[in-house]
This record gives sequence, C-alpha cells and structure tokens, in this order.
Amino acid sequence: MVFPTKNLAHEKRLFVTVTSLPGGVEVGYGSRSTMARAAAGKGVSPASPKLMSRRRGNPNWGKPEFIGPIVPTVTEFEQVVKRLRLTPQTYTCSPELRRWCKSNRNRCYIPEWLLQEWDLEIELLYGGDAV
Repeated sequence: MVFPTKNLAHEKRLFVTVTSLPGGVEVGYGSRSTMARAAAGKGVSPASPKLMSRRRGNPNWGKPEFIGPIVPTVTEFEQVVKRLRLTPQTYTCSPELRRWCKSNRNRCYIPEWLLQEWDLEIELLYGGDAV
C-alpha cells in the first residue's frame, strides 16, 4: 500500500509504503518515482537508504569540539636542570644553575623553595613599568 504524505520542510510530496513481509511489516519513504521503481522490483527496496530524505544542517552542532589530549609541557627550568644533569638534592650546589636562575628569575618558572634558599627576589613589575 502507498500513502501520500507531505514534507513541510521542502513542500515536496513523499510517499510511504507499507509492505507485509513474513517476519513483519516494512515501512519505506520516498518520492513517487522511487516508489514506482520499488514496486516494480528494479533494485530499490522501499526501506533502502536511497528513499530516506537527506538530513540537512551540521550534525555536530552543539557538541563540544574535540581538542585532544592535554600534553604536559616541560618548563625551561626543567630543561636546564636536565642539561646540567642535576637532581633536586644538587640544585643548591650548582653555580651554573644559580647563575641561570639569577638572570631568568623574572622570566621563567623557578621553584619557590630554590629562590628562598638563594635569597633571590622576583620583581613584581618587570620591564618598562618597574619602579
């Protein structure tokens, strides 16, 4: 059986076919010509994807965008420590690390306990705004 329906989005006539099968009922949607081909048995079944109307719009609208896994970054302090082959116990004994920390204390991350150990202070206003 074929029942005419009206698709309000496109003002295009669609037809619904209901086919009785031994295992149940099969329902398909499509235009009149597609239904005629399906009824004639020309390779299109009434419930095939060709008879489904095309979905419009972005299917991912409203879903959060996938950014990816957050990868921890290595600080410049950690890179210098690795290059000098130091352990946390030997940080305070290294004159090279102390020299680097003194010149970069306002620019790079340095652990607070190490700054306190060497009595280094950070300038809160760094650059042209410093008093």
